[in-house]
Amino acid sequence: MLDRRHFLKWGVLLAFMPLPALSKEVEFIRLFADVALQGSNYTDSQFALWNDSFQKAVSFRPVHEQEELSRLLSALDFAPSRWLLGGPWKDWSLERRSDLDLMLNSWKSSRFDLLKKGYSGLISLTQSSWYALDQSWPGIDYPGPPDKWWAT
Repeated sequence: MLDRRHFLKWGVLLAFMPLPALSKEVEFIRLFADVALQGSNYTDSQFALWNDSFQKAVSFRPVHEQEELSRLLSALDFAPSRWLLGGPWKDWSLERRSDLDLMLNSWKSSRFDLLKKGYSGLISLTQSSWYALDQSWPGIDYPGPPDKWWAT
C-alpha cells in the first residue's frame, strides 16, 4: 500500500521528470524545426539531441509559459483551430515545409500580437535550443566559448 510519505516522494520525483512528447507533437516539432532551422541539414541523431535541448528549454520556462506552449501546440493539432490560425486543414504529416513556412510568415507579419508572440516564442526556443548544442557550431563557424579558444 502506498502511504503518504511514498506518495510525496513519487510526486516530487515525477514532477521534475520531463514528459515524453506525443508522437503528433514530435511530428509537428520536427516539421517546425525543418522550417525554423533552414540550411542546418541536421541528422536524425542531431534532431534527437535538439529535441532533448528543446524539451529542456521548455521545462526551464515558467509554468504559465509552458501551459501557453502546450495550448498552442494543441490548437495546431486540432484542424479547425489550426485553420483559424492560418494553417492548413490537413494533418501536419501531409503538409510540406512550404505550407508551414507560409503560415509562420503570416504570423510574423500579422496584425494580431498573439500570433506575432507565438511566432517569436517558437522561433526563439527552436533556435536557442539548436545553437546551444556543440554539434551546431561548425555550421556557423563558431569555435565555441572563449575557454575553448584559449585551450588550443
